[in-house]
Amino acid sequence: MRARAKDSQRGGVLLVVMMALVALTALGTITIVTVRSVVASATHDRFRSMALMAAEAGAAVAMDYIRTRRAPDPIHWTALVAPKNFPPVIPADLPGNGILPGQPGNLFNPDYEAWYEVEIRNNRDDGDYEAPPAAAEAGHQGYILGEDRDAHLLLRITGHGPNNAATLIEIDIAAKIGAPNTSPFRILGWNRVY
Repeated sequence: MRARAKDSQRGGVLLVVMMALVALTALGTITIVTVRSVVASATHDRFRSMALMAAEAGAAVAMDYIRTRRAPDPIHWTALVAPKNFPPVIPADLPGNGILPGQPGNLFNPDYEAWYEVEIRNNRDDGDYEAPPAAAEAGHQGYILGEDRDAHLLLRITGHGPNNAATLIEIDIAAKIGAPNTSPFRILGWNRVY
């Protein structure tokens, strides 16, 4: 009788040990999945930060570029815009613009795997402010014709980082009409689109 009780206890202990092993295995698996998720998230954030850094560098280079290319009134930056922004102007002579990592002319260390693309666009409400307001399309003739009549531009800069990370920023700039073409311009808005 004593042998039978001992055998049933062995089976009970074995069952408890098996349940404990299953629980520990599940806990270990959950821990591994959580750690991997946190590491992947941190890596993604780092890559997005590098893309933002590339976009901001492209913005600085683009502002320096347009600062030296403003013509006197009433032409302003007409040479840098296209009718209805199609296709958008992507200046090939802007330093580092569109140059992939590791290629000559890319302004970043190749280890960063970063680059940027700059588009220069006319503002959609660019108009002929000397035309009478009753004129049907007077408010948008500059945009339609590809003329910068109000010394107002939109810069769209896409920064690229490792692992296809990307960030798009838009900068709305304007120069004072009537001021010398060498006068500084104002930043009217800065927006991180994604």
